[in-house]
Amino acid sequence: MGNYIAEVRSEAIRRERQVRPGGRILNEHSHSVGLEGEYAFSLYSGLPIDLSARPAGDCGVDFVLPTTLGDFNVDVKTATHLPPWLLVPVDECREMTIYVLASYVGDVGKLWGWEWGKRVKKGERGRFAREDMENYRLMVKDLRPMLDLLLALRPK
Repeated sequence: MGNYIAEVRSEAIRRERQVRPGGRILNEHSHSVGLEGEYAFSLYSGLPIDLSARPAGDCGVDFVLPTTLGDFNVDVKTATHLPPWLLVPVDECREMTIYVLASYVGDVGKLWGWEWGKRVKKGERGRFAREDMENYRLMVKDLRPMLDLLLALRPK
């Protein structure tokens, strides 16, 4: 199912010739890798995954997390290398968004930690990946534990 949704999203982008913010063009596996991270977060949090096709992307909102302090947007960033880094494009980083680092390497998905956009913006800034886009980068050791996020969930 996830591969089908990834193909639909990729085809919608190709059809619309959509270029992501910052001039970043997604590679052929971006949607399936991202969905794996979102799936891992969905299993962990109990929140439903959004499987809709969006040619213009999700605007940095993969989930809305209901907490005791209010509802917050969650953007899951999925790395395909170990050790993973949390990379957030400089032009897309929002202070009150929760960024979750997931990895998907060799058919194994894992959640590593999370951080607020406000703290992500204090991270190292540069071009760290093969793409020519400036990102903020945090290492796993700089992230908050996933358990803290789970404990903040508002009871149903």
